[in-house]
Amino acid sequence: MFENQRSVTTLSVINAFQYYEQQKKALALEEENILLARENLDIIFQTYKLGAATLLQLKQAQQSLEDAYNRLIAARYNAKLSETELMRLSGMLVQ
Repeated sequence: MFENQRSVTTLSVINAFQYYEQQKKALALEEENILLARENLDIIFQTYKLGAATLLQLKQAQQSLEDAYNRLIAARYNAKLSETELMRLSGMLVQ
């Protein structure tokens, strides 16, 4: 019974660690997406000022940046949540 519980706990820690690593990768991707969305908005804004882009394109670029920020916030939250769960399972979190 004890060995079975130990195996379950070990497996839970391993799964939590893998999930945490996935969340850190997702966070890094979302941080990169912010940079790309900002660059896209800058390019569209410059072309809009030159008359080569429409107001709709500019608004879409702004919405794209806003969406990227929302995804970044969610990714940060998920990474912190998975980190906390990993700490809890490994006994590093004081309750």
